[in-house]
Amino acid sequence: MQTSEQVAILSYTNIVCTPFSLAGSFYMIYSSFKTCAKSFSSRLVFCLALSDLLLSICDGIDIFVPAANQDCTIVGFLRIFGIYSNMLWMTQILSVLFVQFVMEYAGVDRLFPYLVISNILGSLAPNLVTLYQQNFGGELQFGDVNGDCFITPPSAYVWVMMIPFGTLLTLSCFLTGKVYLVFRNLETGIGNIEYKQLFMYPAILVLLNVPISVDYATKSQYFPLTLSCMIMFKSIGLINALQFRRASNTKAKLMKESQQDVILRTLSQDGDSSFT
Repeated sequence: MQTSEQVAILSYTNIVCTPFSLAGSFYMIYSSFKTCAKSFSSRLVFCLALSDLLLSICDGIDIFVPAANQDCTIVGFLRIFGIYSNMLWMTQILSVLFVQFVMEYAGVDRLFPYLVISNILGSLAPNLVTLYQQNFGGELQFGDVNGDCFITPPSAYVWVMMIPFGTLLTLSCFLTGKVYLVFRNLETGIGNIEYKQLFMYPAILVLLNVPISVDYATKSQYFPLTLSCMIMFKSIGLINALQFRRASNTKAKLMKESQQDVILRTLSQDGDSSFT
């Protein structure tokens, strides 16, 4: 059970972190539109940014309209959709990289429409179950959980939230290890740098979700862990935006070096031709 002081600290953390997460999500989406990024990996990152944005918007709403003073059905629905979508994109991106680089299957980019459809349906499923029970006398409802609109009561959503999340996280940890072993021995070049950078998004999310799962399993008994998880979860848009910026800079640097190599080789060939 958290003290009133701890609850206040968590509330202030949400107020501080959410604007940065919103800004990070908008930056990723704006940059994607500005550069007209149409590659397969860019579309996956764009979809991940949309789920980050949805979560940040829900956090922002809870700042201005506390969960205790609102009907949590809409915000709770959107938050659960965003959390599931984010978790599913993490697993789906890792699955794509696993199929393409570990199983060496070409043409995985043709699966993008199916990835989007499955993500939407998977994110809707827990919401539809909760709405059905809420309207027909079941146990699950959307309500206030520690200041956030969420599914209530916590003891009733093991099958709706915890088991699916545990399954996805376990699968993601396995895929992360497999893909990392391949990428570790893969030479960094223009052809594969985009996918190496794509791998970092789900890898970071896996690292973030492990302590969050531990915090839930211990029922938030260790406040420093709870606070750390709160900061990471509420800053997810900013964390992904920093990786997005790093990936953009790395790609631009490699392209510049590649262009310089081409110019030097061309000048060298011209010099040899003139000498002969």
